[in-house]
Amino acid sequence: MDIWLKKLLWPGHWIKAARYSGGGTPSRSQADPQLQLYDRILQTDFLHYGYFDDPHMPGDEISLADIKRAQRRYAELIIGQMSIPSGGEVLDVGCGMGGLLAMITERGYRVTGLTPDKNQIAYIKEKYDKTPLIHARFQDIVANDHKKKYDSVIFSESLQYIDLPTALRHVDIILKEKGELIIVDYFRVDEAHEKSGHVWPDFEAEIKKRGFAVRFKKDITDNIRPTLTFAFYWSTHIGLPLYEFIKLKLEHKHPGKYYFVRELFEKWDGKIESNIKTIDPEYFCRQKRYYLLKLTREA
Repeated sequence: MDIWLKKLLWPGHWIKAARYSGGGTPSRSQADPQLQLYDRILQTDFLHYGYFDDPHMPGDEISLADIKRAQRRYAELIIGQMSIPSGGEVLDVGCGMGGLLAMITERGYRVTGLTPDKNQIAYIKEKYDKTPLIHARFQDIVANDHKKKYDSVIFSESLQYIDLPTALRHVDIILKEKGELIIVDYFRVDEAHEKSGHVWPDFEAEIKKRGFAVRFKKDITDNIRPTLTFAFYWSTHIGLPLYEFIKLKLEHKHPGKYYFVRELFEKWDGKIESNIKTIDPEYFCRQKRYYLLKLTREA
């Protein structure tokens, strides 16, 4: 229920690529209903942040149409970094609902999508039936089965969920000698802060170890900021008041029942406060930097 509350109060969480986790009971990365809901609301086939040319848009002035345009702009930035020949082989790691797959295909490339989410697989098979798919977590594929196959490998908000040495080891195997690695994701400034995302110095050390060099780097933190502004506004102006209303309604109408769940609400209060803090644009931008990166092997 804590996860449910987090996602209820943070629409921006729907924008994240499906989380990668394995073993035990089925994870949300294998069938994430929140991501399905998000896609049904926007109907863009994108699950990533949006790129806004105006980073100062107020939360109450951002519309769903703005989010849709920004998501497409984000995808265009990724494709703009691709320099492989037409017809080249591309792997989109964490392909979501297939929006980027479709745009890459339109440009004349041969693209394969990878996702562990069975609902995403089913959706893409129905809508983009000619697109090859890999139903797995990236860290679980047999990399040698794809040895030197791809001209370009793309991680769009998916690298953060994969063990870094494993991810780069796999990329080193499946990427052609003159291939390119494109990453769009946020990185932590250092070890001292909130734990999602890789630590930038660790990333730099790992790519050097694997013989990769950054050929293009753009800090787009300010440009994705309105996505957080939108999420923070809805959380604090809609989600949180709705939660407080439910609590008060239950306490007034059913005081006996409220007595039994009061401690549970108190636990949720702390969780909600913490979760809202993570999508505070000011807090996020102090903790992390969001980069668009292009890497190739060192000469």
